[in-house]
Amino acid sequence: MIRPPKTTLYTTAGMLAVMTMLSAAIFTVAVFAPDAAADIGLDPTWVGAFTSLVYLVAMFSGISTTTLVDRWGGIRVCQGALGAIVVAMLLVALATPLTALLSALLIGVAYGTFNPTSAYLLFDSTPERWRPLVFSVKQAGVPLGGIVAGFSVPLIISFHSWQLSALVTASLAASVALVITPLGTDSGNHQRASRTTKRQSWSAPLGLVLKDHTLRIYLALSFIYAGVQVSISAFFVLYLVESVGMGLTTAGFVFAALQAGGVFGRLIWGGVASGLESPSLVLTLIGLITAISLGLASTITLDWPLLLILPLAFILGAASSGWNGVLLSEVARLSPGGQSTETTGGIQFLMYFGVVVVPSIFAVGINLAGNYQVPFLFTGLMAMAAGIWLASSNKHLKIL
Repeated sequence: MIRPPKTTLYTTAGMLAVMTMLSAAIFTVAVFAPDAAADIGLDPTWVGAFTSLVYLVAMFSGISTTTLVDRWGGIRVCQGALGAIVVAMLLVALATPLTALLSALLIGVAYGTFNPTSAYLLFDSTPERWRPLVFSVKQAGVPLGGIVAGFSVPLIISFHSWQLSALVTASLAASVALVITPLGTDSGNHQRASRTTKRQSWSAPLGLVLKDHTLRIYLALSFIYAGVQVSISAFFVLYLVESVGMGLTTAGFVFAALQAGGVFGRLIWGGVASGLESPSLVLTLIGLITAISLGLASTITLDWPLLLILPLAFILGAASSGWNGVLLSEVARLSPGGQSTETTGGIQFLMYFGVVVVPSIFAVGINLAGNYQVPFLFTGLMAMAAGIWLASSNKHLKIL
């Protein structure tokens, strides 16, 4: 059996660790939101605005990443992102509206730089046949971060406080920054050499994507799927605690099951997409399964046995979080002139715009409807519509 080269394995492991910690920072805030709200002086739904602000900042830091990578190298940019997470967790632990705002800004800066940077590091170090799987493994760090937060934060709160969970996350981020230091010799130097020395505008990566028809299709899909995914992750614990009446510790375990499904889904969907050589079919199925499982999740009550809730959360996570690696590997493959950093930054701009818009709409929907069920059903319909729309676009994509 042919194995990927060691360079690929080491770099993938490093990127997985970084992605896990960046994700854990966001999910830590989502999980301790019910407990932290009173201390910070905000309504529990503040987590929706916090998440939207993170991704709003990430939109712009992502399309500005090329300059950072050219100057400092990919690993140093990753270490800088982790350093920003450390400071952000220290700030949010101070429990004031201002420090929570500054924390969201820093997390957004860190999070936005990562996908373009990791695409730069992984694209050239990975043989083409391994890219869908490698990108999916790297993206598995998002739900892995959710698992870390889902298990650890409720336990830390039960023994001490939500502030301590923020400090633990900061310590882990600092540790990962040190561990990836040996990876400091960047790959992919031909990308840097092939770029002109002329300074590009911040909108150049988005313009690069908009010129290509297939990339425009993935751009629109990423907006919808990202918004649905993050809405589920940001509000699932609040839904279980406030609407269903579940205890925070139990809700944390269910949230961990949701994220475990995300890990499984990213790896399995990446393998299926490679085997079928049909990423559009996989992305269509993901939208349909997300809608069905989200509709079922909106009917959960305390009468449901945990043994039924956990598998449902797992399936929901596998579907709603399983699309990223498949899409991003295709984006890197389709990048004109091997400009994977710029193209990924352009796709990510609208992807994160979906994360800014949809969770905000979700939060408004909670207040207008007076429940979580209506917003959940609405986002499920969005996912289904996106899947149906992609299926109708297959004649353009020419891969079915």
